Amino acid sequence: MSYFSSLPKRKRMAWIYWGITALLLLAGFLYWWFYWKDRAYTDDAYVQGNQVMLTPLIPGFVKSILTDDTYLVEKGQLIVQLDETDAKIALQKAQENLAEKVREVCQNFHAVFALQAEVEARKAEFIKTAQDYEHRNFVLEAGGVSIEDFEHAEAALRSSFFLLHMSEVLLEKAYSLVQGTSIRENPSVLVAVSQARQAWVDLYRCNIYSPVQGLVAQRSIQVGMWVPSGQPLMAIIPLDQIWVNANFKETQMKRMRIGQPVQITSDLYGYETKFHGRIAD
Repeated sequence: MSYFSSLPKRKRMAWIYWGITALLLLAGFLYWWFYWKDRAYTDDAYVQGNQVMLTPLIPGFVKSILTDDTYLVEKGQLIVQLDETDAKIALQKAQENLAEKVREVCQNFHAVFALQAEVEARKAEFIKTAQDYEHRNFVLEAGGVSIEDFEHAEAALRSSFFLLHMSEVLLEKAYSLVQGTSIRENPSVLVAVSQARQAWVDLYRCNIYSPVQGLVAQRSIQVGMWVPSGQPLMAIIPLDQIWVNANFKETQMKRMRIGQPVQITSDLYGYETKFHGRIAD
């Protein structure tokens, strides 16, 4: 018969109790030594990420909102639509102004062609009147023409000279509007093209797209609101730019190193759901 079996029942139960307690304490110590000794725990942590603020580049009324807080959006996805009425009217006016400027420049080119022909006609008329004047001047002393006829020829010569000069001045003026340019490169047409392009851009900007993939947060607009340009409408948090900021005591950080693995649980999902990561900085 062994010593243990010869003890009274109460003493045997005490030995069993203290033996189990010692084993549990030893197991707890070994678990702490090999598993928890070099681990640090904190419940002072929060999720943070870079925020991309979504802002309109033009003012307008909010026509529709196609997402909401906590929704996942893809890069290039339509998020907000502003009312397009004013932008469409502005684009139509800009297009009409561009067409009018093109017509004006075309007319200026045709005016140059017409004045060139007129200058040639004036030159021919001036040569004719100069010849008439020379002929009458040659026979004036011989009495071949009357003084009145000679004076009429002289006046016609002066008139044709100034008409030719006036046509040349008008041609120079017309040249100044088109010289060195084409219809496409004319300054007034270029200004009208720039205005039409800006009107088209303003119309395009009535649709606001997501610049990144991420989660929507801080939505501050409603349908029908007037929003000025530059006012934040909502934030989008890129999924690849989210991290957890954890606050530890200084004594806990002495064994922490960049790259060490971490395990994270969230109050929202419960302790059964675990997230894994690494210390970044």
